[in-house]
Amino acid sequence: MKHTRQEICASTSAKLKAAGSLKNIAATVGLDGFVDEIIAVVDKRQNNVQYAPMRTITQLGTKIQSAAGQSSNYEAGG
Repeated sequence: MKHTRQEICASTSAKLKAAGSLKNIAATVGLDGFVDEIIAVVDKRQNNVQYAPMRTITQLGTKIQSAAGQSSNYEAGG
């Protein structure tokens, strides 16, 4: 049985309220998720309209791997 977002929120809220306090709960887990569709990842941008996209997953993987331990940003094009 699939529940709506509103039903899930209401059920979670009621259960937390019934517990009286989070001190009575052994563990609290929060999840947040979304589905994102990326048409292209920008490799090099020439201007505000034109860009060269990454052509392969390997190319994107290499860029992600080289950013290990650093902050990085991946712009979606398309």
